Amino acid sequence: MTNYLQEALGALFSNRLRTVLALLGLVIGVAAVVAIQVLGQATSGALSGSLRFMSQDTFIVLPDTQKGFDPKSMFTLADLAAINRMPNVVEAIPYTQLPVTARFGAQTAKLNVAPVGDDPRFLAQPLETGRPVTQGDVAARTPVCVISANAAEKLQADAAAIVGHALRAGDNHCTVVGVMRKAPTGAINFDFSPDILVPYTVFAREHMRGNKIFEAQVLVDDTSSMTQTERTVNDYLAGASNGKFKYRALDSHFFASILDKLFAIVSLVVGAIGAISLVVAGIGIMNILLVSIVERTREIGVRKAIGARKGQILLQFFLEAAALAVFGCSFGAVFGLLAGWYVNSHYLIKISGVIVPLQWEQSVILASVFAAVITLAFGTYPALRAARLDPIEALRYE
Repeated sequence: MTNYLQEALGALFSNRLRTVLALLGLVIGVAAVVAIQVLGQATSGALSGSLRFMSQDTFIVLPDTQKGFDPKSMFTLADLAAINRMPNVVEAIPYTQLPVTARFGAQTAKLNVAPVGDDPRFLAQPLETGRPVTQGDVAARTPVCVISANAAEKLQADAAAIVGHALRAGDNHCTVVGVMRKAPTGAINFDFSPDILVPYTVFAREHMRGNKIFEAQVLVDDTSSMTQTERTVNDYLAGASNGKFKYRALDSHFFASILDKLFAIVSLVVGAIGAISLVVAGIGIMNILLVSIVERTREIGVRKAIGARKGQILLQFFLEAAALAVFGCSFGAVFGLLAGWYVNSHYLIKISGVIVPLQWEQSVILASVFAAVITLAFGTYPALRAARLDPIEALRYE
């Protein structure tokens, strides 16, 4: 086998220009398909990263209003108590965001206020300074708050300086106990996270009217089981309404899944177009092998005359096709990954401010599949043709 491989590589090296031209189309085709796949995933991740809504450990549950909103679909604090007892649920709290005019010193800004629980995982970003809302704050309805870096910036206040000072949010006051870290930002930045977070008991006292709740935020213990927990909560609320209403859950993965589906379709379409170049490259490889057979007809006749079997001739030319496919697909995969890395690290980072890890494993699999398919599809016929040559006619060939 080693001798056959050495002969195949020697034959390709002796016709370097022809080999390079055959490889060029294959390298470009594989690089295009790999780069498109990688960049499609990276772009989807970058856009998902720019959609900042809530903590990744929580989800929002609310009535499904596709057919219009019915006040009877709202649930109660008793329903939240039942949700709190469900598996994988750490805590369920009332949730909404209300616009307020905030004032700190002489500065005012249009911000929004929302409730928060006593678990730090409720926060969309980790704390830069200060402390989170505690269980004691929730139980005692202490008027404290945690603010976002965006709120501190709009109020022109230093994060460390504002902690411990009073902040006016609408008609109410709260003492700032913590400031969240600034989230990575880019050219596209859909930040829907709240600016001022107060204990949900304080929020209920100051902003909620009555016992009815339109939406709730649920903190889960295991995010890998979040989908099942969402389904359990939705089914419970639907059952509590005797099936009259349906409910839906929104989490940070909801918008990401929509973008993933969109870019999967785009990548599939563009990848199919790029695959056409692979077909053209495969035809080029087949033509080169056919030309090589014509040039080496007498050599094949000599080999057969001294006892070479059909299988040996078949293996010789099949290895040449395999070598072309492996080299072309390997170089193409490397160039595709490099192109994807460069665009991801220099351009896509400007979308969300974060670098999305590249899915290189899938690219390696794609390149391997392409190499195998091209070898079988475009290398088999020339190899069979060489193996079937009549030795007497081959020796007579000029």
